[in-house]
Amino acid sequence: MKKNLNLLIIVAVSLALVALAFFLLLKGGSGSGFNNKKYVAKVGKEGIKREDFEKEMAKRKNFYVWAKQDVSLSSLENDVIETMIDFELVRQYAQPKSITVSDKDVNKRFNDLVQGSGEPEEKLLNKISQMYGMNKSDYLEVLRKDILKEKVQENLGIPLGDWLNEQKMTVKILR
Repeated sequence: MKKNLNLLIIVAVSLALVALAFFLLLKGGSGSGFNNKKYVAKVGKEGIKREDFEKEMAKRKNFYVWAKQDVSLSSLENDVIETMIDFELVRQYAQPKSITVSDKDVNKRFNDLVQGSGEPEEKLLNKISQMYGMNKSDYLEVLRKDILKEKVQENLGIPLGDWLNEQKMTVKILR
């Protein structure tokens, strides 16, 4: 009788552990709040949201359709996630060092691009819309990110790519 009771306890505990493991797997694993339903990657204490990833994917897909170029979905996904991770690392580096980009910097960069293109602003924005599906405010945000990368590069004193490769060792891709 005692053997049957011990066996029953072992089976019950085993089933409870299996149920817990299954629950954690469905929830996304570690219980850290980062799961592959909401996030595609964990960078430091921050997550890259799947929703933001999908928006970036749409922009890139739009570009390849516009350029009439074929690209594999997995290659495109890898490129997009890599770019988003790079920027999140840059953003996390810049924040505590108070490295920022002003609206004045962004507007100057945009105006320089308009002048350099030799086209009226509306025509350039129309091309950007066709190529990437972006409006002006979306494009200004891209310029803001580029300028922030440049400022971080200046602050680092080493090539940004080298620094990013070192930092990526701590990144966890969830997708």
